[in-house]
Amino acid sequence: MYPVGVREAGSIEARTADGWTLALRHYPARAGAPRRRHPVILCHGIMSNTYTWDLDDRSSFAVWLQRRGFEVYALDLRGGGASEKPGLFGEKAWTWSVDDYIRYDVPAAIAAVSARHGGRPVHWVGHSMGGIVMYGWLPLGEQGRVRSLTAVGSPAVVPHHMPWLEASGALLPLGEWLLSKVPTGALGPLSAPWADQPAVAPLHILWNLDNLPRGAARKLAAHGTADLPIAVLRQFFDSLVAGRLVSRDGARDYTGAMRAIEVPTLFVAGSLDHLGTPASMMGAFRMIRSPVKRMVVIGRANGAAADYGHLDLTIGESAAVDVFPVIHDWLVARD
Repeated sequence: MYPVGVREAGSIEARTADGWTLALRHYPARAGAPRRRHPVILCHGIMSNTYTWDLDDRSSFAVWLQRRGFEVYALDLRGGGASEKPGLFGEKAWTWSVDDYIRYDVPAAIAAVSARHGGRPVHWVGHSMGGIVMYGWLPLGEQGRVRSLTAVGSPAVVPHHMPWLEASGALLPLGEWLLSKVPTGALGPLSAPWADQPAVAPLHILWNLDNLPRGAARKLAAHGTADLPIAVLRQFFDSLVAGRLVSRDGARDYTGAMRAIEVPTLFVAGSLDHLGTPASMMGAFRMIRSPVKRMVVIGRANGAAADYGHLDLTIGESAAVDVFPVIHDWLVARD
């Protein structure tokens, strides 16, 4: 009903240390394009999958980079997209947390891709939580395995400018109960017919509807939604209240540890992003100590065709003009 791009791209697998199999869709560099040394891993955000980066022929950063000489790998984190999911009678369950993404999925993906390219470090481009998990992993060591980080709408912590979100904590037990009964991956397709309706206000925290191609919101809801484990929801909500993201056992302060990040980092913020606000992104920019870092706000005031929200940084009407070249030029300069 909501057609998306059909790719001939292959896929590779990564095995995590705790026994999960992750899928990475591979977009080989196009013949005739300038050859790049370091592969690129694209990582989606919370409750999402690789359609964040490859929705259709018009909105595909993965293909856009591929055509310009990069070897591109779009990662599905555990439980999402083509990666392994818990079965009805299997040993695995929907109980993982952000810690598991950081400790297991990130290094497994890097190891699998790097091994295919002579052990070279990778460029990591993360949208929303896809950048946050790299904030958490880099201070754990082995920063030399990452050539550069691009954080697209990835705040250090969830911003506090939406009081209703923090007040909704009273409803969190109900939300946890609902998530245990009805997976969000099933709710996405059900919401697709209304995803591009202005009256559905909560959805538009996710994007500036005026900046989306026709039908993009419906396509993303129908195909790009993954299940949200209760522990991940709880961990991010606790970070909103505490003002920092910490491990579930409280032993690791991921936000505070960002000061140890030395990898070259590009921060990309949308001028109308409610989740990765320019102010919250600037907080992350100031926190890391990398000597090579840059902050870019995509919006009309800075010459863009539109003011960008959260997801339209990857699937926006003019993202191929306003956003993609900024990231591409950064990767080339670091390559």
